[in-house]
Amino acid sequence: MRKQNLLSSEDGRLILRAPIEKVELVMPNDLRAIIGAQIQRLPDREIQALEIASVTGASFSAAVTAWADGSDMQELEDLYEALSKRHRFLRWASTHGYPEGTLAERYEFSHALYRRVLYERIAPVRRAAYHRAIGERIEGLYAARIDDVVSELAFFFDVGGDHVRCVEYLRRSAEITGRRRAHQATTTMLHRAREVLPKLPKADRVEIEIRILIAPAGHRMSTFDPGVVDAYETLPCSADLHGPRHRMEQRAAVAG
Repeated sequence: MRKQNLLSSEDGRLILRAPIEKVELVMPNDLRAIIGAQIQRLPDREIQALEIASVTGASFSAAVTAWADGSDMQELEDLYEALSKRHRFLRWASTHGYPEGTLAERYEFSHALYRRVLYERIAPVRRAAYHRAIGERIEGLYAARIDDVVSELAFFFDVGGDHVRCVEYLRRSAEITGRRRAHQATTTMLHRAREVLPKLPKADRVEIEIRILIAPAGHRMSTFDPGVVDAYETLPCSADLHGPRHRMEQRAAVAG
């Protein structure tokens, strides 16, 4: 990058001499160092606010991120607004109204690399806690229209380690895509749900597994979709946990 006059050094600091979009694919490690140095020059409060935003997504609002670290929503929104006006990492995107009535400004990262570097800075345990908190906040904001965000919630609770809620939202997402006859999406959701199932407490696993496997399979059978065979064949996976009789009951439910 130095040879291309894209990067120089002044007073011991690396300076980017071209828009970041033009050099994204040149040397990723150099870019990461440049962005990391820019982040380090920010006040700690701004760094924390940006890190939480990076967990929320490419676009976000203080209505969600403030919940994750116990901040005041207005204080955090003012911080994002100030950063956007300084053209530092963020730009204003829109004004968004949530189903439960909250109105908030939405911001977005001015480049995907900013979000990536910020996200990678967060320690895994703290990152998981942010994902759980963000998922809980979205649950509240979309309580009246929860079906709009079931896939998003499944992701946040998956990464956040809340396996029970993750599986439940994967199941609900599979039901929605099943009703739309988007069977590939349904299969993907069910596959991930089955991967997460072993992480659930054994006491919760039986009922949840039945709900995951039967409802989408029933939908496929009602539409005469051969894909029902796929769901049917997954049922023996729980044989060791539940025994032959339970397995027969599961199969009877699918077939009925």
